[in-house]
Amino acid sequence: SENETLTHRRRLLKRTVASSLYLNLLQERPGRYLHDAIGMIAAAAAMLFAVYVTIEAQSAWPDFGGPFVAVAVVSYIIKDRIKEWSKRYLSKPLRRFLPDHVVKVVDSEGNEVGQCRELFELVEPSSLDADILRIRHIDHPTATAEAGRPETVLHYTKEVVLSSSGLSTQLPGIEALSDIIRFNLGRMRRRMDNPYEEYRLIHPQRRELMAVPCARVYHINVVLKVTSGRGADSQVEIERARVIVDQRGIKRIETVTATGADRYRRRHDPTVDMSELE
Repeated sequence: SENETLTHRRRLLKRTVASSLYLNLLQERPGRYLHDAIGMIAAAAAMLFAVYVTIEAQSAWPDFGGPFVAVAVVSYIIKDRIKEWSKRYLSKPLRRFLPDHVVKVVDSEGNEVGQCRELFELVEPSSLDADILRIRHIDHPTATAEAGRPETVLHYTKEVVLSSSGLSTQLPGIEALSDIIRFNLGRMRRRMDNPYEEYRLIHPQRRELMAVPCARVYHINVVLKVTSGRGADSQVEIERARVIVDQRGIKRIETVTATGADRYRRRHDPTVDMSELE
């Protein structure tokens, strides 16, 4: 009665026809052995501390009295903290070897022809490459404007390695591949305020106090740095887009050029025109 058969069969047909245009992907648990190694090293360091403190306490209080028990309890508490601190600080320098998401690209026979590794982290702006910082602040007139804009940087890294010989067998005649990256802003929108707020001002013609509804928007600056190839043969492209969003969704997307000029594609953009407030 709801015509569900038509839509279901249509999706199956579309999936079958389009399957020849897509690569097969297999999910993989990333860095499991390295995670285990870090955990074991941290546990060994914590246990070494606990054993050393216990031996020293036993030498100082051989009767196992109250002081010995107190020292043993404190050492146990510190042991757990040492374990967590060790795991945290050992993971930092090895972060690039511990991706959040790993996908294997396989051919029709199950042979691996490539791999995709994804990593997401919060970083300080000072840790970013100079070329990324330059295009981020290219439309700011002074250094003071940059310093007065504290920002939260969400750093997303995606590394795709493909075997040209394997792909030529899997996709003969194909000269290029398309990789689609999607960013979900849904959770950000949940924390945003109402899309409009009222401001009181004096009308320039009537000289009357009035309330004007103004759109409350948030700017999300996206800088994409795409590197193809390795070593001396690598090519780098950097692009920046400014996503203007409110609680309801994306209002428009502006592309910032290397000269700092803005070019934008309008999507729903209600504005207030003072000439229409008569």
